[in-house]
Formats: sequence, structure tokens, C-alpha cells
Amino acid sequence: MKHPRKLQLLFSAMLILALAVGSLPGSAKAYGAGTTYYVRPDGNDACDGKTNSAGVSGHCAKRSVAAAMDAAGDGDILMVNNDGREWYISLSSPITISKGVQFILGQNVFLTMEGGANGCFIVSASGVRISSEINQNGSCYARLNSETPATLIYVDAGVSNLIIDGLYLRGSGYSSDVGIYFAGAITNVQILNNYFTVFYYGRDIEFTSTPQGSVIDIKGNYFDENHDGSVLLPDDPKSSNIDLNYNSWGRAEGPRANDIAAMHGASSLNYTFALPIFDWGSHSSGTAMVGDDITVNYYLNAVRLTGADITLYFPSDKFEYVSSSTTGTDFNSNASIDTYNSQYGYLTFHGLTKFDSETQTYATLTKSNAFVFTATFHVISNGSTYIFTAWNKFTDNTAGPSNKISTSMVQTNFTISDQGPVTGTVSMQGRIARDSVYAELWQMVDQTLTSIKHASSSDQMTGNYSLLTVLDGSYKLSFTKPGYLDLTTTLNKSAYFVSGSRTIKALELKGGDADDNNIINILDAEAIGSDYGYTGGTYTSGKFTDINSSGLVDIYDLALMGGNYGLTSSTAYSGWSAQ
Repeated sequence: MKHPRKLQLLFSAMLILALAVGSLPGSAKAYGAGTTYYVRPDGNDACDGKTNSAGVSGHCAKRSVAAAMDAAGDGDILMVNNDGREWYISLSSPITISKGVQFILGQNVFLTMEGGANGCFIVSASGVRISSEINQNGSCYARLNSETPATLIYVDAGVSNLIIDGLYLRGSGYSSDVGIYFAGAITNVQILNNYFTVFYYGRDIEFTSTPQGSVIDIKGNYFDENHDGSVLLPDDPKSSNIDLNYNSWGRAEGPRANDIAAMHGASSLNYTFALPIFDWGSHSSGTAMVGDDITVNYYLNAVRLTGADITLYFPSDKFEYVSSSTTGTDFNSNASIDTYNSQYGYLTFHGLTKFDSETQTYATLTKSNAFVFTATFHVISNGSTYIFTAWNKFTDNTAGPSNKISTSMVQTNFTISDQGPVTGTVSMQGRIARDSVYAELWQMVDQTLTSIKHASSSDQMTGNYSLLTVLDGSYKLSFTKPGYLDLTTTLNKSAYFVSGSRTIKALELKGGDADDNNIINILDAEAIGSDYGYTGGTYTSGKFTDINSSGLVDIYDLALMGGNYGLTSSTAYSGWSAQ
């Protein structure tokens, strides 16, 4: 029961004490993450979902995704987690995402379908992100050997600003399943670093309308074991604004268009690199390590061609040429492969189709004649990012065998790097427990800050968070916890990871930010004062007034706020460095 007059006097005394001790000037408002709602098998839908812990009510995780979705709002995070243990969630119907949330599948969380036609997600809202805690680990499985085609992720027409990244999507291997299906026009979409496999008779990604907007990225994905067409576009991919070159096609066919006739001209050829992954359990899509053998495949699916010259350039100080070959019977006349090695090596393939002595003409390629030029290299040195580049010169039958047209370039980036876990310890001022601080690593991708690793801290004294299989390189850091000043990416706290240097210095988050705006001021004091004496977790809407999570808003919460009065995230962590 609150006593307003007594509370007012107590609060005034605390504020005077805090100001007497000293305060720091404020700064501009920093961006903070939305509320995180947790789902785990030993939670309960009567819980508030705001901590990653078991329970039946109060501060604990929810049991069902639907309950967490009901509680969340635009900008919030849904974390489906089981502390790394396997959790198979059987879906009788897809999870409908009707709010602009970030939906994160934790390590070893598997969404499976009870019926063949059921999917994992229906996305009807804008501003949605579906990702996984560990890259290419959060899984959505179609029902194996089902005769009913399944759509794993269905996206409604009109959706904008959608990100799907780091998922493992597997078809049934039996029917014409679709990994991600876009039912109509969409604006701004990123499909990044996903693994698509066993879509034997279906497609990994299918667009019914060409996506629009300033951000259209389909990059870093690995398409494996697909026989019909990995990415189906409504028009010629070379005339659209979609860049499909930065993907690994594996044993899958490259992208294709609905209107095959639109691709018949030599100026709109469908070609791409393939950089398959040799995965021993720790690699990510598009990466290799010293000692690996990597294979670069050049795919050509087109018509009206009678000849092709393909030159593949590679940095010979990092890659040792092993062998090369071609598949298909179309270029078996006058074909040769020349190998040159200097500071930068290159291979050149020269080929013409079969020559008909009776008609004195060369055979013409058709869509069914898929040509693959394959080169294998041994990785001899590690380092940063390297590029394989191909120059192509094609001969169009309509212009005669001697007329060379459509000179163009494609390239694939990939990283040769060591990788391993990044560990550290984060605590919260005034709290004995150290769990549920959200830690993230961020990396720049095409001038965009993209989160690639995230984890929630555990309740232990040291090493209470671990971000697995992080590649060498530079990253920005963020640590967020309601009621505390967050360390955000805008503070530009960065770390560079190399072998043997993967520990982040210990960090203590400063408490008292009840309204979670990364400034501790009079508004936080008013919020804590208003809730003084409350127990059981029912506090002022949108505020986090029980700073130390003791279950009671009391003098200790006021003391934390008062001692840090005037601090911002920028001033609180100005002297902290990651390494």
C-alpha cells in the first residue's frame, strides 16, 4: 500500500542525496531495443515472458509462441529458446506474424509440421525479422516424404521491410515444397545467410512479383540439393534490380525466370558462381579455412549460344590451383582450358558447340543444356576477404559464330578465416544475479549494420555469455537490459577477433533507467517513486521500476537511480573498451 506524502518526502531526500554526491551532464537520447519476450518448454503462458527462466507465473518465460505473440508489440523481440537443448515444436498450423517483431529461433529449436501442407510462418506485417540465435541453426522442417506440397514461410502481398536470415529450411524431398513464397508485391526485403536443402521438386524462394524498394538483398545463402530452380523470379533476373551473385548454389540449379523466353537473348544470360561449402560442423555459408579444398562452379543456362570464352581470375598467393573440368556435352568441340599462374592466376576456358559438317553450322544451346565449368583450389593461406572474378564472352548464333557479344563480369565474395566462440562476463549494478542481459555482435554488410550473433547471459560469475562460431574480423557490440543503461551500437564499442583473442572485458551495466531511454533523469525518479512499495511485477505501464529485480520497488531501486542520476549510456561507458 502506498503512502503518497511519506513517499514524496523519501523520494526528495534520496534525490538531494544523489545530487550532493555528484552527477554527470546528460546527452542526446540513444536508441534502445524493444522488450524481449521468451518462450521455452518449461515456461507457462501465465508468466509475463520477460525473463528466460522456468516458472508458472510472474517473471518467467511463456510456454507457447502464440501467447508471446499476443503480449508483444511492434519493435519487440520474441526469443524461442531452450538453453541449447533440443526442442521440437510440432505445428498444426503456421505461426502468424501480424506485428512488426523480431522472431528469433534459439539454438537447436526445430519447427516441424504435423501435416504436409502446414507451414512454419505466415508473415502479414511489415517490419518483421525472422532469424536464428546461431547462424543457419534455427530450423523449419517440412514433413518428410509428404505428398502434400508445403510452403515453409508464406509472405503476404504488400509487406515491406522484411528480413529473413540465418535459418535452416528443409523441404520434404518428396513434393513440390517452397521455402519462402511471396504472394505478391513486396518492398524492401533481405534474405541473408540461410541454408536451403532438399527442395527436390519445388523451389527455395519464389516471387510472384518483382520486389521493389531501395534494399533488395538475396546474399550469403546456400542452396543445396535442388533440381527445379533455386530462386524463381517473375522476370529475367538480369533486367530486375535483384543481385543474386553473392550466393552459393551447391548442387542446385541457379536462378531462373517464369518467362523463359525473356532469357533467350545473349544480353540476358542466366549465369552465376557457385561456391559450395565443405562443412565439418563449424563453417558458415560462403566461408573456407586453411587446408580446405574449395570448388568454384560457373553455371551457364541459356539458349541461342554457340560459343563461350570464360576467364576465371584468382589470387594465387592464397589459393593453389588443383584441377578443372567441364560437364555437359555441348562444348566438346574445340574446347580447351589454359592455366596461368602469376601474382594473380587465371584460367581460361575456350569452347564451341558441336559443328555439323552437313549444314556447316554450330549447334545451338537450349535451356536444357546446362554447362558447368568447375575449378578446384587448395586454400594455402588465411586472411581477409578475397574475390573470384569471371569475365565472359559469348557467341550468339543469330549474329553468326564470329560475332562476340555481351561481355560482362560476375563475382563471389567469401572469407577465409579462423572462427570460434566469443565469451565474456556482463553484470548489473545492484544485482547478484547476472542472467538475461542480451548480448549482440554486429557487422557492416553493404553499409548496413547487421546483427550476426546474439545470446542471453546466464547466471554465473564468469563467462556468462558465449557467442559461437564467430569469424575473425571487426564487430560492434551491444548489451541491453531493461532498467539499465544499454551499451548500444551507436557508442561504437568495437572488438577485433583473431585466433587466441576472443574474450571481451567484463562490463557492469549501470542501473536506474526505468523508462529505458538510456538517460537517467527526473522521469526515472518519478517512475520509481510512483511505484514505490509495489510487489509482484505489476508496475507502471512500459516502465522497469524494480531495477534490481528483487520483486519489490524499494529504497535500493531509488538508491541505484540516485547514484547514477544524470548519467547517459555515452557517459557511463565512455571509459570502457572491449579488449
